[in-house]
Amino acid sequence: MRLTTFSDYTLRVQMYLAPDRTRLATIPEIAAAYGISQNHLMKVVHRLAQAGILESVRGKGGGIRQRSRSGRWAFAPFYLLARALAALSIPLWIAQYAGVLPVSYLRSPSWHGHEMLFGYALAVITGFLFTAGRN
Repeated sequence: MRLTTFSDYTLRVQMYLAPDRTRLATIPEIAAAYGISQNHLMKVVHRLAQAGILESVRGKGGGIRQRSRSGRWAFAPFYLLARALAALSIPLWIAQYAGVLPVSYLRSPSWHGHEMLFGYALAVITGFLFTAGRN
C-alpha cells in the first residue's frame, strides 16, 4: 500500500501523540523524532486542527495534542443497538426453539446460534477493543 506524504505525516502525528493525550508536543519535536520536514508537517497539523482532530495551543509553552473527545463516544450508539438486539433476539430464539412461536422467523435455530456467536459477539468484542484504549 502506498500512502501520500500527507497521509504518512498524518499517521505519524497521530502515533506520536497517542500515548499521552494530555501532553503538548511541538512540530519541531515531532519532525525531529521522525526525521521529516517541519514545513510540510506544519501544513498537516494545521489541517488536523481545522478538522477538530488536534487541539493547538498557541504561545510560549504551547503545542499540539489530540482532542480528548476523539473516539470517546464513537461506539456508544453501537453498544446501545447491540444491547437492544441481544435483548430481543435471545427470547425470540428461545421461543422459536421451544416451538412457542406459530411462525418461524428463522430458517433454523442453529443458524441463529451461529450468527449470535460469530456475528453479534465478535462485533461487540471488536467495538470494545476499538474503544478500550485511553481517551
